[in-house]
This record gives sequence, C-alpha cells and structure tokens, in this order.
Amino acid sequence: MKIFTSAMSRNKNWREAIAETASHIKKDLDGKSCDVLIAFVSEKYEDFDPAGFSNVLSHFIPSGVMIGCNSGGIISDSREVEMEPALSVLAMHLPNVKVFPFQLSEGDIASLEKGSDLINRLDVYPPDKPRFIVFADPMTFDVVKYLQLSNEGYKGLP
Repeated sequence: MKIFTSAMSRNKNWREAIAETASHIKKDLDGKSCDVLIAFVSEKYEDFDPAGFSNVLSHFIPSGVMIGCNSGGIISDSREVEMEPALSVLAMHLPNVKVFPFQLSEGDIASLEKGSDLINRLDVYPPDKPRFIVFADPMTFDVVKYLQLSNEGYKGLP
C-alpha cells in the first residue's frame, strides 16, 4: 500500500524544523521505507546551509530519492507561510514503483528538438507509463520547451 504523508514546521531554527517534521513523517510511515522525500524550505533561514540541510534531513528521514527547493512561500496541507522561516516535507512510500531521478540543464533542453530526443536523453519510454515530478527555475530553464517536448514524447502521460 502506498503512503503519502506531509508535515510542516515554522520553527525559526531549520535543524529543529527538520526534527519536528521528521517526527510526524516517521510516525505516519510506521516503519515503512521513504522512497521519495520532497522538501520545500524557506529562503528566510538566516544560517541556512544547503549541504548541512540535506545531511541532517537524510539522517532523520533516510530516503531513496530526496529532492527539494527553497522558496519565499511554503505550502503545506492546510497552511501557507510567506517570507518567514518554514519547512514543508512530503514523504512517499511507493512499493513496486521504480523511481528515476534526472537532471536537465538549459543546455540539455536547447539541444533537444523533438519529443523523441527527450525520450532518448532520459532513457525512459512511454510504454512504461512513466509519471513525472519536475522542478524547474523558470528564470534559467526553458520550461515551455520542456513541456512541449514532454507532451510530444510522452503523449497523455502526466
């Protein structure tokens, strides 16, 4: 059975915020693996250390794949925090699901011309019925082109 759980902390200390969210996440996972962990962290933490954050988070919640980003606004199940310290974590237990993380640069996207080019670059094929979660900075990455390539290569797949 798949499990999706999330937690948010408004603690002003990001290390303590990790401990708070991890406590909730681990309780909900009930000893099951965390296969994908997605973290959204406020850019308002004054002493924030990205490498330290990743290390501390993976210590508290070991996961198969961890991704995340920082933002001015952090959203959770029922709350939104703007321009204040906050952390929101989504954890997923996905038995029998293959998780394939990938990274594309602006140069990668610029070099792709057709949806089939994207398929070949990712080495993930439509008959496998893949699903995608994509994080992109619209200021440095051609999101429109990526979506066009994705829609052409992976017709009808989210």
